[in-house]
Amino acid sequence: MITKTIVSRQASGGVSITYYDDRDDLNEIIRKQVTGAGNVVIQIVDGLVEVPASKADRDCWDYSGGKIVVDAGKKAAKESKKARKQSVLAKLKITEEDLADLLKR
Repeated sequence: MITKTIVSRQASGGVSITYYDDRDDLNEIIRKQVTGAGNVVIQIVDGLVEVPASKADRDCWDYSGGKIVVDAGKKAAKESKKARKQSVLAKLKITEEDLADLLKR
């Protein structure tokens, strides 16, 4: 039964959660699944960490107040970048598929 949570920061700045059981070897889990993946442990929590219902903004998650929340700043930056890209594509009058084809050459 899952009884604990490891909250870690990914190299990209995102947050990752790893659930484990008291019977598991914590050091082994951290070595293989957390630091082995290039992440840094933020906190080890007894119990499960609350996460947003929707995983749509998972790349904008942050750990605050003992739970995973959507970071408004990260989300705004992501939306702004997406809007800039759409604006450039519209000015060039090409689709994302056309852009991908151009970049392959």
